[in-house]
Amino acid sequence: MKKLDFNTFIQILLLIVTIFIAFQNLLPKDRVDLVGIILFWTFVILIIFYSVILTVDIKLFQKLKKIDILENDLRRLKEFLDYKKVAEDLNIRLKIIESKMNKKGILSPQLVILIIIIILIIIYILRSKG
Repeated sequence: MKKLDFNTFIQILLLIVTIFIAFQNLLPKDRVDLVGIILFWTFVILIIFYSVILTVDIKLFQKLKKIDILENDLRRLKEFLDYKKVAEDLNIRLKIIESKMNKKGILSPQLVILIIIIILIIIYILRSKG
C-alpha cells in the first residue's frame, strides 16, 4: 500500500470539510444561511485552486528533475566525446604503435637464414665424412 503524503492528506481533509459544509447547507432550514453558502463556495474554490497549484507544482518538480538528469547525461556525453582528448589519445596510441613497429627484433630474418645455412653446411660436411 502506498504511503499517504502530506499534499494528498490536505486535499482529502479539504474535501471532507467541504462535503460537511454542503450537507449542512442542504438540510432543510427555515431561512437561507448566506454565510454557509459563501463558506461552501469558498472551500470549493480553494480545493480547486489548491489542486491546480499542487498539480502544477508536481509536474514542474518532475520536469526540473528530468532536466537535471538530462543535464548530467549531457555533461557526461560531452566528456565522453571530447574530441581533443580523443585525438590526443589516438595520437599517443599511434606513436606507441609506430615505435614498436620501428624496433627490430633480437633476431633478424637474415640472421635466422644464415644460421639455417650454417647448420645445413655442418650436416652436409658431417654426412659426407661418413
